[in-house]
Amino acid sequence: MAERLYTKACGYTMQTEKLFCHEGEVIRAETLTYYPPDTTACIFWLKNRQPGKWRDKRVEEHELPEGSSFVVNMRSSRTADDGPEPEHRLPTYPTAPLS
Repeated sequence: MAERLYTKACGYTMQTEKLFCHEGEVIRAETLTYYPPDTTACIFWLKNRQPGKWRDKRVEEHELPEGSSFVVNMRSSRTADDGPEPEHRLPTYPTAPLS
Protein backbone atom coordinates (compact mmCIF):
# COMPACT_ATOMS: atom_id res chain seq x y z
CA MET A 1 0.00 0.00 0.00
CA ALA A 2 2.80 2.42 0.88
CA GLU A 3 4.46 1.76 -2.48
CA ARG A 4 1.25 2.61 -4.36
CA LEU A 5 0.86 5.88 -2.43
CA TYR A 6 4.45 6.81 -3.26
CA THR A 7 3.87 5.99 -6.94
CA LYS A 8 0.73 8.15 -7.00
CA ALA A 9 2.62 11.00 -5.31
CA CYS A 10 5.37 10.88 -7.96
CA GLY A 11 3.16 10.26 -11.00
CA TYR A 12 3.34 7.26 -13.31
CA THR A 13 2.58 5.84 -16.75
CA MET A 14 0.45 2.72 -17.14
CA GLN A 15 -0.42 0.54 -20.09
CA THR A 16 -4.19 0.57 -20.69
CA GLU A 17 -6.58 -0.65 -23.35
CA LYS A 18 -9.08 1.61 -25.08
CA LEU A 19 -12.09 0.39 -27.03
CA PHE A 20 -13.28 2.14 -30.17
CA CYS A 21 -16.23 1.44 -32.43
CA HIS A 22 -15.47 2.11 -36.11
CA GLU A 23 -18.12 1.30 -38.72
CA GLY A 24 -19.78 -1.17 -36.35
CA GLU A 25 -16.54 -2.98 -35.55
CA VAL A 26 -15.01 -2.93 -32.06
CA ILE A 27 -11.34 -2.03 -32.14
CA ARG A 28 -9.06 -2.55 -29.15
CA ALA A 29 -6.00 -0.33 -28.88
CA GLU A 30 -3.29 -0.59 -26.27
CA THR A 31 -2.18 2.85 -25.10
CA LEU A 32 0.07 4.38 -22.49
CA THR A 33 -1.83 6.58 -20.04
CA TYR A 34 0.06 9.16 -17.99
CA TYR A 35 -1.13 9.95 -14.47
CA PRO A 36 0.46 13.18 -13.17
CA PRO A 37 1.81 13.54 -9.61
CA ASP A 38 -0.89 13.94 -6.97
CA THR A 39 -0.11 16.71 -4.47
CA THR A 40 -2.45 15.31 -1.82
CA ALA A 41 -0.79 11.90 -1.98
CA CYS A 42 2.61 13.60 -1.72
CA ILE A 43 1.60 15.52 1.42
CA PHE A 44 0.07 12.40 2.96
CA TRP A 45 3.22 10.37 2.21
CA LEU A 46 5.55 12.97 3.73
CA LYS A 47 3.46 13.51 6.87
CA ASN A 48 3.28 9.78 7.58
CA ARG A 49 6.89 8.89 6.74
CA GLN A 50 8.51 11.84 8.55
CA PRO A 51 5.93 13.32 10.94
CA GLY A 52 8.49 15.27 12.96
CA LYS A 53 9.59 17.15 9.86
CA TRP A 54 6.35 17.51 7.87
CA ARG A 55 3.37 17.63 10.21
CA ASP A 56 1.29 20.82 10.39
CA LYS A 57 1.58 21.35 14.13
CA ARG A 58 4.90 21.22 15.90
CA VAL A 59 5.08 20.48 19.59
CA GLU A 60 7.92 22.05 21.48
CA GLU A 61 8.68 21.01 25.01
CA HIS A 62 10.65 23.12 27.45
CA GLU A 63 11.97 21.97 30.78
CA LEU A 64 12.05 24.26 33.80
CA PRO A 65 14.47 23.89 36.65
CA GLU A 66 12.95 21.99 39.57
CA GLY A 67 10.91 24.21 41.89
CA SER A 68 10.49 27.04 39.35
CA SER A 69 7.22 28.11 37.76
CA PHE A 70 5.92 30.60 35.27
CA VAL A 71 2.66 32.46 34.71
CA VAL A 72 0.94 32.98 31.36
CA ASN A 73 -1.08 36.20 31.28
CA MET A 74 -3.94 35.86 28.81
CA ARG A 75 -5.46 39.29 29.45
CA SER A 76 -5.86 41.91 26.77
CA SER A 77 -3.18 44.58 26.49
CA ARG A 78 -5.92 47.24 26.66
CA THR A 79 -6.02 49.60 29.63
CA ALA A 80 -8.85 51.59 31.19
CA ASP A 81 -7.57 54.68 29.33
CA ASP A 82 -8.29 52.96 25.98
CA GLY A 83 -12.04 53.32 26.51
CA PRO A 84 -14.71 50.63 26.28
CA GLU A 85 -14.15 47.42 24.32
CA PRO A 86 -15.35 47.80 20.72
CA GLU A 87 -18.43 45.84 19.73
CA HIS A 88 -17.87 43.13 17.18
CA ARG A 89 -20.81 43.12 14.81
CA LEU A 90 -21.20 42.19 11.20
CA PRO A 91 -21.44 45.18 8.86
CA THR A 92 -24.85 46.09 7.50
CA TYR A 93 -25.33 47.25 3.94
CA PRO A 94 -28.05 49.48 2.56
CA THR A 95 -30.70 47.69 0.53
CA ALA A 96 -32.64 48.94 -2.44
CA PRO A 97 -36.38 49.45 -1.90
CA LEU A 98 -38.58 46.69 -3.30
CA SER A 99 -40.79 47.81 -6.14
